[in-house]
Amino acid sequence: MELKIKFPTHGVMNALEIVYPQYWLQQDCDAFFANHLQVFKIAFCCGKTIRKVDEQKVQMHKLLYATNFDC
Repeated sequence: MELKIKFPTHGVMNALEIVYPQYWLQQDCDAFFANHLQVFKIAFCCGKTIRKVDEQKVQMHKLLYATNFDC
């Protein structure tokens, strides 16, 4: 459970392929690009609550802003 919370999901890892030039050479890259951006928005554009070792809850701020992706 702790690994799932601390590390990106499988969907995020797949979406990160947009940084490679090979992604943009695929014929259907435009069709999947909007889906990949949505994955980033879900994963990084909302705050998360984490538990520290002493069972204290800490609210983490969002890393990115969804409006930046919309531009």
